[in-house]
Amino acid sequence: MKHVYLLIVTFVVFGAAAPGRPDAQIRNEGETAFIGENIYNLTGQHQTKEQEITSGDTAIFFVSVENDVDDGRTKDIITVRGTDDEAGWTVRYFDTQGGGDITLSVTTSGWATGKLDPHEDRLIKVELIASAPEKDTFEVLVTAQSQNQASAQDAVKAVAMTSVAISEEPPELSVPNLYLLTPVTSTEPILKYNVLYDCDLSIAIYDASGRKIETLVSGKHAQGSYTAGWDAGNSIPEGLYFLVLRAGDTSISRKVVLLR
Repeated sequence: MKHVYLLIVTFVVFGAAAPGRPDAQIRNEGETAFIGENIYNLTGQHQTKEQEITSGDTAIFFVSVENDVDDGRTKDIITVRGTDDEAGWTVRYFDTQGGGDITLSVTTSGWATGKLDPHEDRLIKVELIASAPEKDTFEVLVTAQSQNQASAQDAVKAVAMTSVAISEEPPELSVPNLYLLTPVTSTEPILKYNVLYDCDLSIAIYDASGRKIETLVSGKHAQGSYTAGWDAGNSIPEGLYFLVLRAGDTSISRKVVLLR
């Protein structure tokens, strides 16, 4: 008697994961064109925008996050994360479509765009506020990540830089008084100043473009008379510079010429 064996083979086909390709782009407020289209990296290289502002002002950027899948059918949700506040700098994120403040989500677990059709995008407004900056430059990295494919990410960078508004004629201020000593060299004391009451005071050197070169004095001062010097060394070229003193709401600037 012959035995007949029936071999049943079951094929299980696992579907491929849905593709994901977020494309983040950025522009400054007032501009119409974004940069970063079809550029994908996690550092913001070649998709970075910069703005120069003064202390107390706000730099405004717009970030577009797009579902850049080309198959014409795959929807995706993009999670957006961004840099949080730093000392003296405040950052805020807003969903321009919904009009809401999404800062808490963006800076913690991430904010989700909702399902986007292929080549559909969401626009995010980013505000960088120089409230009382302890450093001159603040960099914010905004990252877009596909929920379909977690490894698919893209990032743009917003950079705000503070500068000092240099006035040729300082305001009429009596507290504190500031006097330049002449001549100005790279080793001699360059100024004396009188403090008429206890206060926090700083003195810094800026070049003609408003870029800070060096902080000469920073900290609490008791009432009294002081002098300060600038050891410019040999790396800083001779020329015109500005010395800026700040104490509370008082700000005084003076021209100085570095000679060797």
